[in-house]
Amino acid sequence: AEQAQSRDEVIAEVKKLYSEVLLSRSVADLLGEVVTNFERAIEEAEKRVNEDEGKVTQSDVLKLKVGLAGVAREVPRARNGADLARDALARAIGLQSPAEFDITDERLEPMPARLKSLQEYTQDVFRLSPQWQQLEAGLSAREELVKVEEADYFPKVFLAGGFRYAYAP
Repeated sequence: AEQAQSRDEVIAEVKKLYSEVLLSRSVADLLGEVVTNFERAIEEAEKRVNEDEGKVTQSDVLKLKVGLAGVAREVPRARNGADLARDALARAIGLQSPAEFDITDERLEPMPARLKSLQEYTQDVFRLSPQWQQLEAGLSAREELVKVEEADYFPKVFLAGGFRYAYAP
């Protein structure tokens, strides 16, 4: 039961790290798109200010630049986080050289789920849980120890006999 529990913990950790790699890469890509959009917005705003077109002011351009600086500062962090998650995943699956390792998926795909009744989930917890299996094995062992201790209160009887048989033609 402990071995099953350890195996399940390793599987859960690898799945978590895999999801973190995909999530951090998605966030880094999204932030990259936001930076690109900020740059386009700044160019358009500066063009409108220079041509005195619309209600855009120099203050609006400055606010866009401040926003760009804030987002641009997070892009390297997000990319670094993706690299660290990839390295952690490589170590978790036992690779010696994480630099040569990468995953093939680009994004997390939703998995179809079939919801069961609460009673089914409760039964599954007691049937599949390694902790519960350990508890049941421990209780069973205790019950057997009680039987051994109770047997010490009763006399032990030993019966022996002999039997001989011979045949001569």
